[in-house]
Amino acid sequence: MNTLVIDTRLMLYNRFHRNKSLLGMTADVASLLHYKRVYVDNIIFAMDNGKSRRVKQFKEYKAHRGEAIKKKSDDYKEKLKKFNEDYNKFEQYLRNYGKVISLPGVEADDIASILTKSTFSADGNKIYLLSSDSDWVKFVDNDSTFIINPQKNKVIKKDNLKEVYGYDPLEKLYLDCFAGVAKENVPGLFRFGPKTFMKIYEENERNFRKTLKAISSIYDGSSRLPEGFETVEEMFYFNFELFRPWTFEDLTDEEKEILKKELKFQPYREIERIVSDSYELFGNIYMPSSVEIEKFYLQ
Repeated sequence: MNTLVIDTRLMLYNRFHRNKSLLGMTADVASLLHYKRVYVDNIIFAMDNGKSRRVKQFKEYKAHRGEAIKKKSDDYKEKLKKFNEDYNKFEQYLRNYGKVISLPGVEADDIASILTKSTFSADGNKIYLLSSDSDWVKFVDNDSTFIINPQKNKVIKKDNLKEVYGYDPLEKLYLDCFAGVAKENVPGLFRFGPKTFMKIYEENERNFRKTLKAISSIYDGSSRLPEGFETVEEMFYFNFELFRPWTFEDLTDEEKEILKKELKFQPYREIERIVSDSYELFGNIYMPSSVEIEKFYLQ
């Protein structure tokens, strides 16, 4: 059984920025599957739901995004507000096409990670991750998991991750912990990027303990450590708790039951239901065209 896990908000956000109907996202998915000759039995829409739990660990997590929006034009703010309102309605609509996993405080990235690291991906099953977010590289750590990256227009497997992205899953995790991630407002060593990390990592035989010791010897006590940390090791493990891939055990018992139930859900896949749901939720402006519906059913 092959499963597709979709980074739903990012796929919708890409349409929003191109001033295109959000419902066309399902046609985008269908086209990618068709032209890449990827055949799936399950479609799972992973959805962000509210404020991330990581804010409890680090209150500044993604906080800069709100400040950036404040600087935008009033017209953009209104459009973004409408996008967020519509996004919150999509869970019901997308159930026509596949399973929807949306848990409060749990990010789409975490859902993708949990699914790839569970028995769900065992016994020869393949999981395709549809996202242009490089963070999803961390989940492709076995031969049955692949990334479909719409921006790079490629289906990427474990063996060629490094060729496409410049790092493998473990290297990506280590890099984020040392360098921080600007798009998530998580600080790391100042002016420390992939080239510096890979150079030190290779010089230390790709051994984590040796690499940590080497980087610590250079940066401990320096002005290149972010504020609030006294050592590289302290900063690394703080960031590790933010960036490490989630497993099933990171969910509460209630969330585990919700996930299990959702994985058993059977989508409607009825054209009449798709049209009525889109009309009821979004009105005429979001009515899917017959072309869009037909594209999704190419599979």
